[in-house]
Amino acid sequence: IAAGRLSELDALRQANDLREQETNGQRSDLPGDLGNYRDAPAYYGLVNEVIENRMIKEESATFAIQVENIIEDCKITDWQDNLDVQNEMKNQLEDALYAVEDQMETGFTDAELDEIIEGVLDIAKKRDES
Repeated sequence: IAAGRLSELDALRQANDLREQETNGQRSDLPGDLGNYRDAPAYYGLVNEVIENRMIKEESATFAIQVENIIEDCKITDWQDNLDVQNEMKNQLEDALYAVEDQMETGFTDAELDEIIEGVLDIAKKRDES
């Protein structure tokens, strides 16, 4: 019984550590400089989920930071309702994905490209709502 309680205590400590890292905007399990960016960690998670870790962590992290920069550079007031701005974001994201694809030994499927691009825009919209 005591061993079970100890493992529960360890799990609680780990959960509290992760919650504090999230609250502070810094997570120790993220590669590179991702912890210094607001949205890049979310983009990193999305990309890794879609491509199932076919990129090494540092490449995914660099790409996630690039994605955040693309989104931030394109934003204007009320961009969520402006299809021209959203299309510019999509075009730049697609170009960035093709550049990454050129560096990888395997490419992205059309479905993966669409899922990443749409997912990035969904994340950006939701984060700007809050």
